[in-house]
Amino acid sequence: MMKRIGLGLGLLVLVAGGAFALTIGDLNQVVDLSASLETLSSAASGNQHLPADGRFVLLSGAVASIQIVNRDRDTFSAEFNLVDGHWQGLDSVALYQCIVQVSGPEFFARLPARPPAGAADPSIILPNTEVLVIGVVQGTRALPDGTTLPVVQGVYVRPL
Repeated sequence: MMKRIGLGLGLLVLVAGGAFALTIGDLNQVVDLSASLETLSSAASGNQHLPADGRFVLLSGAVASIQIVNRDRDTFSAEFNLVDGHWQGLDSVALYQCIVQVSGPEFFARLPARPPAGAADPSIILPNTEVLVIGVVQGTRALPDGTTLPVVQGVYVRPL
């Protein structure tokens, strides 16, 4: 699956580059290629600079939880906790997370209030779904437990 995503992004860059003479510098003006869930999570906790320059970020991880903010189809909005991590030695795991906000009717059917019965639709996003997110960093949010998380406005979300 990751090969298809990489191939698709590579093809997009080649086509766009050929058609518009897109350079890596041009792409870097639109997309912050250095941002990751790890760098954003670390930045929010105070260890690094949180990019808030309006460029897009590309993130991947698992949906830990979903909260529907507005259930109306036309003005639908929700947010989910995106998580990822890696082992640190054999004893602990470094956890990285952010809040992804989405809005608009295109997300209404893809983030259902209840899991649908029957055959699984591959476009539906539920907890534990691995997703790709393209979004813009909006800032941070302090949680009741004292954790500070980055907040990203998701403009494109799809299961991996």
